[in-house]
Amino acid sequence: MQEISGMMGKKTGKGARGVEKGTYYVYILRCRDGSLYTGLTNDLPHRWALHVSGRGAKYTRAHPPEAVAALWRCGDKITASRLEYAIKAKLTHGQKETLAAAPGRIGEWFPALPAEAVTTLPAGKEFPIFANQT
Repeated sequence: MQEISGMMGKKTGKGARGVEKGTYYVYILRCRDGSLYTGLTNDLPHRWALHVSGRGAKYTRAHPPEAVAALWRCGDKITASRLEYAIKAKLTHGQKETLAAAPGRIGEWFPALPAEAVTTLPAGKEFPIFANQT
């Protein structure tokens, strides 16, 4: 199965961990208890490993993640930060569930978000970061 880092960047312009520099990701994790956690990172495989190990965020220590429910690639950190804040601050749990079910409709939820600055990526249990999970 293709590694997640291979999906996230080109062969050039990569940083120390092999992910494209300047690219940020906003994600919604589905936790084992049914709750959702929203975050941002510039290195999703590393951040996922931290969340799973209980070192990623205080919330995911108490609510271990089981899947990436939704994932967006953002052109820069400012766009990613604004999107993360908008999801966390403006959407209820039910609205986040609806968004996670149709992540490609992010522009309908946040019309002020520049469409060219955000790309929806595939998520779910089949997502490549689960290839090495047991």
